[in-house]
Amino acid sequence: MPPAPASMCGLCSLGTSPRLGVAQPTSALLFVILCPVGAYFPGGSVTPVSLLADPTFIRAWVGGVGNYKLGGNYGPTVLVQQEARKQGCEQVLWLYGPDHQLTEVGTMNIFIYWTHEDGVLELVTPPLNGVILPGVVRQSLLDLAQTWGEFRVAERTITMKQLLRALEEGRVREVFGSGTACQVCPVHRILYKDKNLHIPTMENGPELILRFQKELKEIQVSCRQPGNGPGACSLEKLVSRSPSLLAVWEVDYISREPLGHSSVGTWPGTPQGLLGVVEQLPPHRCLRCSAVRNRSPRVDVPGVMLQAVLHIHRPVASHHASTYLPTNDSPEVQY
Repeated sequence: MPPAPASMCGLCSLGTSPRLGVAQPTSALLFVILCPVGAYFPGGSVTPVSLLADPTFIRAWVGGVGNYKLGGNYGPTVLVQQEARKQGCEQVLWLYGPDHQLTEVGTMNIFIYWTHEDGVLELVTPPLNGVILPGVVRQSLLDLAQTWGEFRVAERTITMKQLLRALEEGRVREVFGSGTACQVCPVHRILYKDKNLHIPTMENGPELILRFQKELKEIQVSCRQPGNGPGACSLEKLVSRSPSLLAVWEVDYISREPLGHSSVGTWPGTPQGLLGVVEQLPPHRCLRCSAVRNRSPRVDVPGVMLQAVLHIHRPVASHHASTYLPTNDSPEVQY
């Protein structure tokens, strides 16, 4: 792997057939090219892009193959991309249908973070209806947002009329694309019907974009693992949700790990290292918290579905006189 931050090794697959003609291939030669690439946004910052939204250009349609990664889906977009640059835009916002549905941004999936018409804070992206590519990063963002549980996550058709109205009413927070190369790319302007639409993405942080980028990078370089469903949570959330928890230990970092993965983090005054192994409990099970050394009592904490075996280096507080805090330097504690 390249040593620079946010760098990666890119994978590219190609297929050939030992025959000429338009027909279903009988065999294929598949090979992968591994190539180190640098960060899409050098320095860890994010650079917003402007989009040309012209309904006369159509990338894909229902019943076609727009949801597959085929060369034929990308070649025809080159001329449209050149037209976008002529009009002062970096990318193309692909529209579809008489109602001008938002589909993709260049070769990226598109997301809008806004307050919906019903007053609910929402992250929305177009559905997988055969017109857009089912991106891996797209699904990753949906999974992360659903794990947080802080706003509504929706897959729904979005039209330019809806976006225009939301902009007029000041309900739009961030608009961005997601893809393998850039991960998350902010949008700050859309050129639509000869009008420049200002998108207040950068004025809002962009808080959500930076959060997504941070979590994706940490997952990619194994600083943390993605949460395994709604039960995955940090120790801070565990304490806030569990008033009956008897013992609390100071901790700098606990990663949200999936089933069977090791948690790596830092305790106060200690170098980064292995904290323990996480197990996901079934939905009908409760969380169990206990200090297993010195025959400490076991406490059932309902409603949380996370179990981890951790080595605690520094117990700092007890919320109950009957709690048996471990006495040695690194007792084994089960959450």
